[in-house]
Amino acid sequence: MAVTAYFDQIDKFNIRAALRQPLHIGSAGNDNGEILVHPVSGKPFVQASGLAGVFRACYEEFYQDQAHAMELFGDADKTAGRIRFTDGQIISKSGETRVELRPRIRINPVTGTSAAVKGKGADELTGQKFEMEYLGAGNEIEYRIYLYSCQGSEESGRDVQRVEHVLAQIHSGQLQIGGQKSNGCGSMEILSLKHHTFNMCTAEGRKDWAKEDTLSEEAYTERVERLNEILAAEDRSARAYSLTLEAETEGSILVKSIALSDLDIEKARQKEEKEPDYVNMRNALEQFILPGSSIKGALRAQYERIGKYLEKNTKGYDRIRAIEDAFGRTGKSKDTGTAGNVRVFDTVVGPIKGHETEQISNRIRIDRFTGGVMNTGLFKEQAVHGKMKIEAAVMKGRGKEDAEKADRSCGMLILTIRDLALGMFNLGSGYSVGRGFLRADKLTIRRGNASTAVIKFVYEEDTGVCTGMEVSDPDGIIDRCMQALRKFPARTAGKESK
Repeated sequence: MAVTAYFDQIDKFNIRAALRQPLHIGSAGNDNGEILVHPVSGKPFVQASGLAGVFRACYEEFYQDQAHAMELFGDADKTAGRIRFTDGQIISKSGETRVELRPRIRINPVTGTSAAVKGKGADELTGQKFEMEYLGAGNEIEYRIYLYSCQGSEESGRDVQRVEHVLAQIHSGQLQIGGQKSNGCGSMEILSLKHHTFNMCTAEGRKDWAKEDTLSEEAYTERVERLNEILAAEDRSARAYSLTLEAETEGSILVKSIALSDLDIEKARQKEEKEPDYVNMRNALEQFILPGSSIKGALRAQYERIGKYLEKNTKGYDRIRAIEDAFGRTGKSKDTGTAGNVRVFDTVVGPIKGHETEQISNRIRIDRFTGGVMNTGLFKEQAVHGKMKIEAAVMKGRGKEDAEKADRSCGMLILTIRDLALGMFNLGSGYSVGRGFLRADKLTIRRGNASTAVIKFVYEEDTGVCTGMEVSDPDGIIDRCMQALRKFPARTAGKESK
């Protein structure tokens, strides 16, 4: 049976956003970490279906209105929705889209070392190093949203308001788009939000609609400030907790990225004495960074160490389940896996300028069997240093059980980040040569959009040794999270870890 939809009003939103963090939209054609490109233009883009999925999930979570969500976004088996999205087009002033290629490795959760599997058609084990492609921070994306409704109806004003509320979550960085969200990807800032209402009951409105692609900018109302007002007025945060560690490097830090050499042999030889073999990773804005994936890996390793201690000393504590709640579980066979509630974002280290003068270190590789120097084992590294703000978040989820998971995950993150601040583990490579250790100033924990707790680290002036912590927690956030660690619920039948 055909369904006829009636409307006499169309609300159009033109959105232009800039990426705060990298964006990964995976290509369905393979699993090599490549980003999706348009089949005609060959350029990266964001599918309209992906944007619609993010909007619908946020809408259902915030408003708990399944019936209206189905009526607005549609039901695949029955009716079309009243909202339409266009593909997100990547906009670049230079004409070139900034793309990053980052090396990654899969970790064996049992051994904590690099995973290895048997290669196809061979009995030998092969490593699990791979590259992941991203649209770099700073790229801009443009897309449009259309709302179809009847003038004067209850849905008309409500739909516009709720779409703006979802856009406010994207604008705040709390609602992410695309894949690799646990590594901080997909966070963006809305630079422009232009809105226009087409009245289809008038000749002028229909005329404007006929030429809506070429309609002048003056016909639209800029609404980006409305998003800031929504965020200030309502506590509809997608995050249960936000954690920020302000620190600086004690010495230097290095997350390796292979330094590119000139393909011209003569030029390469001339640069050989000056150019390092390894430099710290940069993002598309040429900033030196600690990738969210690297920070998350280091936090997870310490998280597991703390979990082993709690498992022995806290009755009912389930270490494996706690790790899965925070960092997720990879799907196997019929098990689709689960997403964790912890997000860790890229961290910029120091200023853009000034690192070029960082001293290049000459090092050698040692043969572990003979104890001597390996042939052609000389290599050069250029590490970086400076101040940074490491940001992590714990997402809300739905219902009481997810709220309890968020409290537990935040409690464990507080303990883990405290250990990082106290120098109990490092970030990046070079642990044996003293790299990657931090001198922390303070850790700020924010619950939702309101309550805040601060842990300030106190140092002895002469030695620089941390002698204690000053805690300000008027609303009991830290105590709430620590109590949650002691109240781990019994495992429900049928939810055993794989």
